Amino acid sequence: MIGGKIERIKDINIIPSPYLTGEMDEFFNYSLIPLVEATRGCPFSCTYCADGLDIKNKVYRYNPQRVKDELFYIAKKVKNTNDLMVADLNFGMYKQDLETAKAIASTQKKYNYPTVVSASAGKNMPDRIIDVANTMEGWLIEGAVQSTDPEVLKAVKRSNISTLAYKKLIDFGNKKNTNVTYTDIILGLPRDSKKTHFESLRASLENNVKDIRVPQAILLPGTQMASKEDRKKFGLKTKFRIPPGSSGKYEIFDEQHNAVELEEIIVGSNTLSFEDYVECRIMNLIIRTFYSNHIFIEVLTLLKTLDISIFDCLIYIKEHPDYYSKKIKEIIKSYVAATTDSLFATREEANQYILSRKKIDKDIGEELGTNESITHLNLMLNEFDDVCELMFQSVKDLIEQNKLLTNKIKNYLFDLKQFTLMRKRDFTNTKNIKSATFRYDFESISNNKFRIDPNSIEELENPLTFCFFHNDEQKKYISNAVQLYSKHSEGTEKIYSNQNINLMFRSFARSQLDSPRTL
Repeated sequence: MIGGKIERIKDINIIPSPYLTGEMDEFFNYSLIPLVEATRGCPFSCTYCADGLDIKNKVYRYNPQRVKDELFYIAKKVKNTNDLMVADLNFGMYKQDLETAKAIASTQKKYNYPTVVSASAGKNMPDRIIDVANTMEGWLIEGAVQSTDPEVLKAVKRSNISTLAYKKLIDFGNKKNTNVTYTDIILGLPRDSKKTHFESLRASLENNVKDIRVPQAILLPGTQMASKEDRKKFGLKTKFRIPPGSSGKYEIFDEQHNAVELEEIIVGSNTLSFEDYVECRIMNLIIRTFYSNHIFIEVLTLLKTLDISIFDCLIYIKEHPDYYSKKIKEIIKSYVAATTDSLFATREEANQYILSRKKIDKDIGEELGTNESITHLNLMLNEFDDVCELMFQSVKDLIEQNKLLTNKIKNYLFDLKQFTLMRKRDFTNTKNIKSATFRYDFESISNNKFRIDPNSIEELENPLTFCFFHNDEQKKYISNAVQLYSKHSEGTEKIYSNQNINLMFRSFARSQLDSPRTL
């Protein structure tokens, strides 16, 4: 075994490009998302992050021409995906990032690729990040906050972007139709609790982040959070799990070997009980189902118009299981079981399970690990009619509790629910064109981004018929997404989790029999 301190390569340009050397060519034959890197390293020292180690705290940059050459090379060879991932840890924070954005924009102009760009935005310099985002199209802007609680942030040595700067960045991202804003909030960090976790969720919703992702706190080997000192100081309670897609079969020296990875996750601490951890997990599934990707943006906008908290609505859904359909009750029950029963108390227990499976399964494949959140989100959206009914009933109840429910609002909610179902039920199915008749001009309402008070408009004397369909661009986007993930064990679930599903919701247009009307 070789010991001693590992020295970083400071001139990363001496590393040959895996694209320009042709080493990645065979992978273009698969449905995979290309990944490029313009910088390496992170100046921050978050205790939970492997990139926060001292050895990685200096940032080195590739030659801009190399990055541009790689992008052009990828664009000429890429198949079956519109996506590009930028591996930089704080993209947009440095002035040189503008060159990378210009290179992406040049690629988009010349090759019409990529249409979707995934990159983790920097934690500072929002104005510069906005300049970078303006330079290209389709950036899924991540403003990861991990927590909004000062004590949690102090415990993990996290320096967040200021609240005002964060809101500025998110507001900008939401104005661009090709962008999706999202944030990460980690569950289970030191000093985190049910109260602080919920407050972090509420803050993100109030800042209008479109997609909230809640990864669990993982103890990565070598990080400060995984040290004996932090474990003892914060009373960290952990369990082990097999991450999805972490098992495989590999050939080494002409021999076949099965390999399985394990993760150690935090499920409690001296501020977070296991029971509260499970409650937080249920809340996170509620948010992914009813809020993320702005799947119910139309009716949630109505709540905002009436000055009713969206987060309070989601809390209401969580606290009213009596409203759940039989199917939704089963899914929630299954989710809780998966959250608790799929975990192992010790690494040894997990290894014993893996060994027992190896004896049975010569080829493990990917079935050992599951992402219960993504899997159950898929199950929820497969029951979209039930989910939609629950959403609209909860909204109606809250409006009534606030003594704002009128007959006009009741009628609007009825039509809006049907409109939502027509656009978003089974939204990856591009085969059928359907139509429905409404008492409201949803074309004009949509042009107003659904920011209307139903009390201020009259129902149409002559109801309008709208057709619902996927245009050619949407069909291509959906086809690429399906092809990208069809061979994955969590194919459909991955589409919901990793794609901008707003681009998949059906378009709509007036029936040719109806003449234009305005609000």
